[in-house]
Amino acid sequence: MNGSVHVGTIPITELLLAYGTGRFPMCHDDGELYWHDPDPRAVFPLEQLGPNARAIRAFRQAG
Repeated sequence: MNGSVHVGTIPITELLLAYGTGRFPMCHDDGELYWHDPDPRAVFPLEQLGPNARAIRAFRQAG
């Protein structure tokens, strides 16, 4: 899939699977949802994301 494809209601499981492969829904001017499949695309594994050391220090200092 490349470009945009019209979609209706999106179950959460389908949405999470799509995000994991770099696809995401977006609303067009017509008010309808479309799947976007950009090329190239970036996929960031959520398991590896978290606050960096600077953010952790700021949280601790804020009390």
